[in-house]
Amino acid sequence: MDPEILQCLLKDNAWEAFMEEIELSREEGEVLRESLRKHKILIALEGSEDHHQKQKVKNAVLFFLLVLFLFCYYQYCTLANMSIIALTGLFWVYSYHTSPPSEIAILREKILKVFPEVRVKLSKRITLLRELADRSDQVHKACTVANVVASSAGLASSIVSLVGLGLAPVTGGLSVDLSTMALGLGAIATATTVTTSAVEQTNMSSITAKARAMKTMGSDPLLVTVGVLHQNQRRLFSLCSNFTSLKRVWRHVLATQNSTPKSSFAHRLLGNTAKTMTRTEKIMSGAASGFCALMDAYDLRQASKHLKEGAKTEEAEILRLWTRELEGIRELVAEIQGSLLKISAYPE
Repeated sequence: MDPEILQCLLKDNAWEAFMEEIELSREEGEVLRESLRKHKILIALEGSEDHHQKQKVKNAVLFFLLVLFLFCYYQYCTLANMSIIALTGLFWVYSYHTSPPSEIAILREKILKVFPEVRVKLSKRITLLRELADRSDQVHKACTVANVVASSAGLASSIVSLVGLGLAPVTGGLSVDLSTMALGLGAIATATTVTTSAVEQTNMSSITAKARAMKTMGSDPLLVTVGVLHQNQRRLFSLCSNFTSLKRVWRHVLATQNSTPKSSFAHRLLGNTAKTMTRTEKIMSGAASGFCALMDAYDLRQASKHLKEGAKTEEAEILRLWTRELEGIRELVAEIQGSLLKISAYPE
């Protein structure tokens, strides 16, 4: 694990958020934090503790032999004297081994008690984040496919609208039919993108809330609505442009044929004032449809490229990055615990 990231995590505010996210108790959090701060010392104990234990035994034996030699050199070696020497040596060895535990020894005992549960909680969190990242990509990929369909329909709508607008001076009913078709395709494209945006935003909000361990009952409808409208401004503009083109073509056909609308609905919807299109209106309608066609073609190209690259989301990449950091912490926890388990097998 990157030492800089670990140092940032160990700061008070970041650590409190981390404890809440992983759902650690106060004791577990304190032991884990202290062990991560001293992980190099704890891991190094495996070799040093073994050497220390052997050195303690060696020193005790040498001391006992020295006392025995000196006593036998100056005094007669009787059974009583030997018993006194043996008891003295054993008492000294026992006192040496049962010295007050150090700070590291106390931390070691807490780690061996707490770390199994900490590892379980870390594993659960890692599994959840992986599932959320995969779900995020799946939702985004499905929505990207829907956007490809919508962009294709929007592109077709803009092209048909341009054709209908161009044929208005030549044909009557055909240009109206084409403009009506363009409006229908535009409506389908708009409905698809709006629905897709709402579904993606709702799912992403839920995924983000779960990733941050937030307790939420769902997305705010107002925020979703505002976000959907913001994302689909151009699509709504394209739909309005198609409707305006149809209205102008309809009026132009009425003016050239000197007739009245046959449909009362169309009469109310498109107006009853028949007039021919001016050059300026043709240019404006054509420019709007052309702009929408170019933007749909660009969106279609970008969405297709995004699908070929795997349709990964930024949210999923962030979740996977955090997953890797948690895996680094889990590996460090396992390493520390493994080292201390080896040490605990040595005689104290």
